[in-house]
This record gives sequence, C-alpha cells and structure tokens, in this order.
Amino acid sequence: MRIPQILLLCAIALLFTSSTAGLASLKSGVAYQKHAFVSQIDGSDDSYALAVPSSASGQDATLLVFLHGLNQDFTEPFKVPAGLTIAQGLVKEYPHLAILSCNYGKTPSWGTKLAREDITNNIHAVLESHPVNRIVLAGDSMGACSALVYACLAPKDIAEKITGIIAAYPSADLEELHKTTEAPLVKSSMETALGKKPEEDAAVYRQNSLEAHLPFFPRHTKVGIISASENTVFPAKLQTDVARLLKNRDVPVKMIQIEGNLQTPPVKAVVEAMQFVMQ
Repeated sequence: MRIPQILLLCAIALLFTSSTAGLASLKSGVAYQKHAFVSQIDGSDDSYALAVPSSASGQDATLLVFLHGLNQDFTEPFKVPAGLTIAQGLVKEYPHLAILSCNYGKTPSWGTKLAREDITNNIHAVLESHPVNRIVLAGDSMGACSALVYACLAPKDIAEKITGIIAAYPSADLEELHKTTEAPLVKSSMETALGKKPEEDAAVYRQNSLEAHLPFFPRHTKVGIISASENTVFPAKLQTDVARLLKNRDVPVKMIQIEGNLQTPPVKAVVEAMQFVMQ
C-alpha cells in the first residue's frame, strides 16, 4: 500500500473516532457535542459533553450538570442503562432540559478542589452561550458525593442557580465510606485521589466530604437521594446519614429506595428524583 493511502486510512480512522460519541448519543435519542478544555488538575486536554435541545427557550431552560460514577466518564448519562438511557429518560420528561456531563478528571478525582475548578469552568463555559436560571446537579456514587460537596462550595453565581440535586448512592463522609465499603477499588481510588489513607490523613478526607461543609449547603436546594437496599459498595446506611444531615438543616429531601446491590441508577428512579427537585 502506498504511503498516501495509509495516511488517508489513518485520517478516516481519526474522523470516525472523533465522531463516535455523537453517533452513540444519537442511538440513545439524545445527541451531544464533545467540547475540549484544559483541565486544572494536571494541565492536560480533557472533554465534557453538552446536549442542548432545539426547543430550549433561554431563561426558561434548566441545565442538568451530571457527574459520572467510578469507572465511568462524561459519556455515562448518554450510554447507560442499555435501551433507555438516563439522558433519554430525563429529556423525554423535560424536553427543554440541557445536559452538561463533566469529566472532572481522567482518573477518579472524588471531586477534589482542582476537580471542582474544572466543573466550575465547564458550567461557566456553557452558561456563556446557554444562559439558564436553574441548575440541577446529578451524580452517581463518586459523582453523588462530589455533587453534594460542590453545591456547598460553588461560586455564588452558580450556587444561586442550584435548585436541586439528584444523588445516587452518596456518602456524607468519605472516611466512613472508605471504612465500610466492601469494594477494594473504591478504597484505592480514594487513596490515589486524596493522596493518603484515612488513618494517615483524616483531614483530607473530611475536607472533601459533605459533612464538613454542611453550613454552606444552599437551603433553597432540594435533594433526591437514590439508595439500593443491599448495596455493599456504597452502603445504604450512608445514604440514610446524608438524608438525616440535610433534614437537620431543613433541606427538603426525598429518599428513593430500590432493591439489590450497586447498579446503574434506574431511569425511573432518576426521573422520580428529578420530579421532586423540579417541584
């Protein structure tokens, strides 16, 4: 094969690779664009996904900011569950919904300070071209923990818009999660992201946990919590603790119980949580 032909095939392969995300999202019924940015975590190139409905009407639109779970990436809401995805289920219920799905680190970051800066920069970039007056944060496991902390520490202009949080399998205390999870991957990912084991530096776990920042949690924000009854990875008791802490601060909370162990949040449960926080 001649060199020009090889170069042509390489170019076609690169084009296919760059468009794969969009094609996958179309299969789920929700098309998204992949946007590049420079991560504050390590200065490397990273990406986020943005789906904006053609029917969005400016200030009447709601922006859902999704933070993926452990071992997932920014494509999570557009590809799971198989069949009816999270994005498709939400957009079906809320046609004006725009969805921003953040990577917040190419490796599990657990929503640390620099990861939160990435989230903020992503949101600001979207709001520049798609202004909204309402933001709903959503997260799965690691993303749920990160979303709750982010709500406490977000810049004022963003925090004022956060009216709801959908948290699937959250924990208010990362040290307690490290202690009670039966998944070695959860433990090791936290140790990598936070730099230490809890017994070596409990403060860094506390600094990245909801419990330490509760006084700053926006009380105008409603929280829908999804909890699995037999969850051994993100134990159900931890979600009960989150609900109790928030209710003690007069934050409206709805617990949504599902059966079984850790799983992709069922679309029905996510939509139920969204209905609660959008009321």
